[in-house]
Amino acid sequence: MTTLMAYADAISVRPGDTISFKVSCDGIASYSARIVRLLSPEAGPDAPPFRTEAVETPANGTYPGRAQPLRPGSWATVPSHELIGGLRSFSIAALIWPTLPGDGRQAIAGTWSDSQGRGFGLMLNEAGEAEFRLGSTVLRSGQALLARKWYFIAASYDAATGIATLHQDLLADRTMTVASSVSRQAAASGTAQRAAPLLFAAWHVADSDGLAGGLPLVGGCFNGKIERPRLANRALDRGALLALVGGTLPAALADAVVGSWDFSRGIETETIRDTSPNRLDGFTVNLPARAIRTQIASAVDLIIQIERMRDGVRRVSQISDICGMEGEVVTLNDVVSFEYEGENADGRIIGHYHTTGARPSFAARLSYFGLENAWMDALQSV
Repeated sequence: MTTLMAYADAISVRPGDTISFKVSCDGIASYSARIVRLLSPEAGPDAPPFRTEAVETPANGTYPGRAQPLRPGSWATVPSHELIGGLRSFSIAALIWPTLPGDGRQAIAGTWSDSQGRGFGLMLNEAGEAEFRLGSTVLRSGQALLARKWYFIAASYDAATGIATLHQDLLADRTMTVASSVSRQAAASGTAQRAAPLLFAAWHVADSDGLAGGLPLVGGCFNGKIERPRLANRALDRGALLALVGGTLPAALADAVVGSWDFSRGIETETIRDTSPNRLDGFTVNLPARAIRTQIASAVDLIIQIERMRDGVRRVSQISDICGMEGEVVTLNDVVSFEYEGENADGRIIGHYHTTGARPSFAARLSYFGLENAWMDALQSV
């Protein structure tokens, strides 16, 4: 069977511009191409017959055919390094927001090679559960993840004891979902480490994808968001792992960190930055979305703005309810605002607080915890 697919890299061009045509052939040794002008591009029963007119150009001719496979999926990689390949005991952690848990196996982070069954990897299995693979050892959380919720997923391996541990925590958010935590342990056997690049949102299948660029062939691309991946050179407990993915690295864990990646750094480039002293920077493939704001918007209920006004006094100027996201924009709803009235004889600003009376987006949670009256009392006392 012969397959021929082609497309132009630009929708339209002007005289003097450059346009390229990408052609993939399967089953033929060569193909002919020519540039034509469309004279009757409209379709329909009342349209004139479709006609073309040849355009004389050096681009017309016969070209060798070659298959150029598409490699869908966005992922990132950190090149192989002795600090990664030399790990014996280790911990790996990340915050994830899956959109399609249960829709096939999906990689989160690791050196795992699915074709070789070697390395280590955090992932989701077919049932949508967190899974940790270390050679022939497979550790599952036993609890399917919910779609579009933030989770803390982490795993560790202690080479001295041979114990592998997996953690899966549903993080509290502004919905009625109750936070939950699952931990599993097992004795690991056949750990089969491999010195290889560290991949995010994909796992290794083969050393080459068959295309120019020298990239590996990957699989299991993750559907969702991954934030704050961390790698440590020792087995850490759950508390230390949670601290590791926090905003500020605890001093006690500084010497344990192999890599601490911040996907918001260098967002205008394809580089992913490691903020640890090791500087194990990597790069993205197929431009995954970065610097996700959803986690912040889903974790915070209110923003209290404090302003130093011109009389030198700090005052609460506004209290806003975070309603959610519209695309990549965080939407706010004002609850309380300070309204300026004037100044007294001493130059002090005079004003009052105005409540909008808007129903907060977390009203259901207030009701659930029996805090509706307390909320109303607080607003009336402003």
